Amino acid sequence: MNKKILSLFLLLTVALPFWAKTECMVILNNGGEYRGNLVEINENRYIFEFPDGTREIDKSEIYMLSLTKEREYQNTHDISQISDAEILQSVKKAATYKSEQNESMVILLDKTNYSYDENEKNIVYTQKRIIKILNEAGKENSVQIFNYNTKNDETCELIYAITITPDGKVVSVKDDAVNNEPTVKDGQLYQGRKRLKFSMPNPEIGNLLVFECKITMPADPISSPINEYFYLRGDYNVLRQ
Repeated sequence: MNKKILSLFLLLTVALPFWAKTECMVILNNGGEYRGNLVEINENRYIFEFPDGTREIDKSEIYMLSLTKEREYQNTHDISQISDAEILQSVKKAATYKSEQNESMVILLDKTNYSYDENEKNIVYTQKRIIKILNEAGKENSVQIFNYNTKNDETCELIYAITITPDGKVVSVKDDAVNNEPTVKDGQLYQGRKRLKFSMPNPEIGNLLVFECKITMPADPISSPINEYFYLRGDYNVLRQ
């Protein structure tokens, strides 16, 4: 058994009693997919609670077990619970923004940040975007896609994705609304790449779509000096605001 997988099994075995119940998604070797709660682990089996009842599944039958990860703002329901100055500034800007003719949406903030991680072994690239939907056509912008290169051991993670209504209500995207999948386009440019794809909740006219995505890539002797020269000298690079 792969050492990383074995370590995960051991960690889950030790930690589970403190979790009681943990939301998860299970994909079996035969292609079956289930969502529910992981409630117990013994030597060879997992015990789950699914909507149709409790089920024991042998570890050898499981292709993937994904535990639900709570994102930032996951349990935020009102704008008063958010302290991010850029989000709050964009909310004020959106309230007074007057759209131009045939304008379907407006990007209030498009911020790109490059930095090293704390060990300086990886370069972390984040993109933060705030969009206001102005009409029916603007709803198409509720679907977001981030491409990343798997050949270079890059990883892509959604930090948060929330919709803010004009009256200040906040709704967060759910875990099962996010997909990491191979790119569907043909050609050499897209070989070995994957994409993080998600749809914002409640993409109604007048609402703000607010999200931040993080891509982590290993620092290397060739590309790192180039990235450092062009991107890493400042705290961030604001593309459009």
